[in-house]
Amino acid sequence: MIKKSIFILFLILLFPIVNASFSIILNDPNSENLGDAYVTKVKPDKNFGKNPELHIKKSPSERTYIKFNISSIPKNKLISDAELCLFLAENQEIQNISIHHVYITNWTEGECISGNCQIPANSSYITWNNQPCGTNESNLNSTFCNQTSEDFINESLNNSFQCFKVTNIVSLEYNLDKNTTSFLLMKTQQGSLNKFYSKDNGNSSLNPYLNITYLDILPPYFNPSPENKIVELGNSFSYDINASDDTGIDSYLINDSFYFSINSIT
Repeated sequence: MIKKSIFILFLILLFPIVNASFSIILNDPNSENLGDAYVTKVKPDKNFGKNPELHIKKSPSERTYIKFNISSIPKNKLISDAELCLFLAENQEIQNISIHHVYITNWTEGECISGNCQIPANSSYITWNNQPCGTNESNLNSTFCNQTSEDFINESLNNSFQCFKVTNIVSLEYNLDKNTTSFLLMKTQQGSLNKFYSKDNGNSSLNPYLNITYLDILPPYFNPSPENKIVELGNSFSYDINASDDTGIDSYLINDSFYFSINSIT
């Protein structure tokens, strides 16, 4: 008598079962938003780190710097989207505002509100004179800043959040195992002053925030590892394995021929 056997092929380890998507919003003024401040050419040696507003203007030039702690993103993920959003408090005319990658993150927001406080000697409080991207109004310092903008907006509506796409910037820093990412916002056109709220505005719902979406692209870990099996036709078959995943997924379902298949009967 010839016994027929079923060859059962497991493809679980070759293909991830899911690409789970997760989002986090970073806006805590102490642990996530590590600093936001504007600098102005009018008061080049003054600091405005605790001012409730962030100013952006072409002439006389005013620029805004902001940086975030991104260490809460789990390891081995794919950054699929990232947006930096700021609440526009005052806009007098539509102009382009561009956002740039700042490669260094060791600047300090500072403690001054109006620019009239005494800056401690040898401090890293950010000012126009010591800003990472330099004081040249035509060209940013390419050693410390990307001269090419990542994104820009034509700001239009007061009292609303305006968002910049910063996926490439966040992805680059994350892939380099950096915990902090830093940005510059500036204008390249003449026009009036634009005011956004900083993290010191007094209303946490209006704080700048970084919205990041990432994908879990790694397959789960199986214990024991699935192996191909040969089972005699007509006999029952069971396979007991445990699956774990660092994103917190607690169950996996094998119910289709793509991940679990019978490919021959002999």
